Order: sequence, then structure tokens, then C-alpha cells
Amino acid sequence: MLIFLYLHQSHCVCKNLLKAKMEVDLCEQTDEVMVLSEIFGNKLFEFDEKHSKGQISNTIELNGSTIKIGVSKRSINDNHEREILLSKDLDHIPPISLVFEFPANYPSVSMPKFSLSCLWLNSKQILLLEEHLESLWNENKGSVILFNWITFLQNEVLEFLDFEKEIIIEEKDVSSLFNTPLKFIQELESYDVSWKEGIFHESLFTCNICFQDKFGKECVQFKGCDHVYCKICMRSYFETKIQEGSESGIVCPTHECSVEALPTQIKELVSEKLYSDYENGLIEMSLRGMSDVIRCPMRHCRVPTIIDIKSNSGECPSCRFVFCSNCLCTFHGLNPCKVPLAKQRELMDKYNNADDEERKKMEKIYSQKFLLESQNAILCHDLIKDISMNCPNCFSAIQKSEGCNKMFCTKCSTNFCYICGTKLFASNPYAHFSDVRSPCANLLFDFINNEADFEVPL
Repeated sequence: MLIFLYLHQSHCVCKNLLKAKMEVDLCEQTDEVMVLSEIFGNKLFEFDEKHSKGQISNTIELNGSTIKIGVSKRSINDNHEREILLSKDLDHIPPISLVFEFPANYPSVSMPKFSLSCLWLNSKQILLLEEHLESLWNENKGSVILFNWITFLQNEVLEFLDFEKEIIIEEKDVSSLFNTPLKFIQELESYDVSWKEGIFHESLFTCNICFQDKFGKECVQFKGCDHVYCKICMRSYFETKIQEGSESGIVCPTHECSVEALPTQIKELVSEKLYSDYENGLIEMSLRGMSDVIRCPMRHCRVPTIIDIKSNSGECPSCRFVFCSNCLCTFHGLNPCKVPLAKQRELMDKYNNADDEERKKMEKIYSQKFLLESQNAILCHDLIKDISMNCPNCFSAIQKSEGCNKMFCTKCSTNFCYICGTKLFASNPYAHFSDVRSPCANLLFDFINNEADFEVPL
């Protein structure tokens, strides 16, 4: 009976000791989680208290320098030489993710269950890191270990894997997660860009226009020159430049800086209509720089069309209109362009004011014969305009040789005034000259003020 009581008391003591030890372990786990949450924040450190599970993905310190990361493949003769397929210099690389679970007797007896994952490490390298984390636990058994693990993964992992200068991954290790090495590098580059944006958004900058201090999330930074302006100033600047009809991309407002704003930066700050105007302006600028592309002359179409330089013709890919690239009218083969008189005047003014090189170029496009005919057509038109008047009905040119100012068009049988061009009533065409309200009253015949023109009979 005494032995039974002794064993029962011993069991109770052990049970109480075990319970007390578990309470101490739980207290240490709680303290560790609280400290890590304070250090790394909720974005990097996650913990599920109900299941005693957590995850941390802290950044890897590069000490302010860049690191080259690339993809290679072994040479065909397998002589341990590597051919670099793609590489990129990065300021930030994706972290090594640590997933852990606390056993009930951690940290007094057991270490946390854990696993590692990382975009740029293969399974062999992951295994090496996991073994090293176990060795760190063995060195510090009985104490909380997560902070030691995180410190190693953040500050010492590159040196441990001999990746201090560059990280080269074999193509076969990339293919399991990404279809091509290019997509792998793009994923790493995307992480680098997003991390830089995060730092920028949380930093304070002075706008170079209004000189107010604002956080990066309220600012725009030009890529290439790193000049920073607040979004309010940039919105006004972008809108003004687009409304002015900028002939090229919108450049940084800093004096003598030629870095252009990204389309995404402009689109974020201006209205849809203004951004559409900006895009159309860039397209027009590009088209003007292409000697073999012009817009379809049809007003309802205006689609960019490739020109055949040899035949000076183009066929619109949308409406199928075939046109001459010189006169923009229906294609006329080898026949000269039928250019309106106003256009002929414009061409001849340009030709007469051009230097020898420009004249030769125009003669090649329009031919010397066409330019000469245009010159004659202009002279004839001006002469006819000076010595004749157009019929108000059929617009035929009519010249008065003598007689009164009541004219009769033999082409359409219309009576009209040669002074003002008014169409006259056929029943009484002379009423126009006898009506006192008419500007041509009493001007049926031209008044001659030169007495020498009269012959006085003796």
C-alpha cells in the first residue's frame, strides 16, 4: 500500500513538472512570435496561433550592391564549362521563404518543423540550407531559434552558397517552374522593380516644381534621370503638353533633361480623352517619319497604308482604295497627276523658291513637263481673270470687246451685267442700269474720261 502511494505521488509530481515545462515552452513561443512580429511586421511575418504555424519571407541583404543572376546550360562535351543564356544585374532578389510549425515541447526539447522554398535555388541547395539550420539548432538546443535562422537566411546565405558575386542557375532547374529562362529572369526583374517601388512610395521627396515635401506614393519619378515631381504638378504639366500638341514624347521638365515620361505614367494622371490624343499624336509623328507609309486619302477611312515607291501607288488595307501617293487621287498609272489649280500654285511657289537640289527632287516626282504646264495654266488663269468675267449661270469666261455692259452668254443664253456680274431678267435686262437703287445705275456704257478718244468733226 505504501509503494502504491509513493508511485502515485511520483506520477503526480512528474505530471505537474511536465505541465509546467509545457507552459514555459508556450510562454517562450508566444514571446518569440511577438518579438518577430514587432521586428518584421505583418507583411513579412505571418503566424497562425491556433495551429502554431507560421511563415516568414524576409529580404536578402546585398549590402547596397547589385548581384548578377543568370541562367546557364552545360556545354555539349560536358567539360564543366557553362554557357550563360541570360543574365541580369539586380538590386533586390526574391527571399527564401521559411515555413515553420512549433511542436508542444519547443524549445525545451524539439526544434520547429520547417521547410524552405526559393525561386532561384535548386533542391540540392535547399537541402544544404535545411541541414545548416538543423546544425544551428543543435548548437543552441533548448533556446528559441527562429531569429538565428532568419538572420542566417538574410545575411549569410549568399556567402554560405558561394553566391557573393553572382547567382547562376542551370536551365534544367529553371524549367520546373518556368517555361523559358526569359520568363524566369523577367520574374526576378519584376520583383526587383516592385521592391524599388515599395521603397520609393514610403520615402519622402521634394517636388522640383512646387518644392513641397511629399511621400513617393504622391509623386512621379522619371526613369533614367530619377527626377521627382508631385503628381499634382505632373498632371498639369502633362495636360499642357498634350494640349499644345507635342511633336514627340513628353520629356522631363528639368532644364536640358531629355528623359521621356513613360506612357503608363501619363495614362495614370490624365483623362482618357487626353491620353487618346497623346497616343494619336505619337502615331502621327511616327507615320511622318516613314517615307513609305501615308494615311488613306478617304475621309471615312484614314488607315495607314504602305506605298509602293516604284509606282508611287498605295492600296488601303481597309477600304481597298488604290491611289496615287503624289496627288492622293485615284491611281492613274503613267498619266500625269490632275492637280487642282490651288495645289498647282502651291507647288509652283515651292518650286520657284527651292534650291537646285529640291527642284531636281520635285522634277523627279512631278516631271518637268507637268511643272511647265502648271506654270502656263496659272498664267492663263490669271490672264483670263484679268480680261474677262464668268457667266453667273454656267461660269464660262466671257470677254467684252466693245459695246454696252449688258452681256449675253452664247453658251447658256443668260443675260448678265459685266460690271457686277449680276444675272439680269430676260424680259427686261436693261432695267438693271436704269434702276436708281442699282449700283450700276446709268452705267450701261462705260464712261470715258479721256477727251482725246473723241473725234470732233469740223
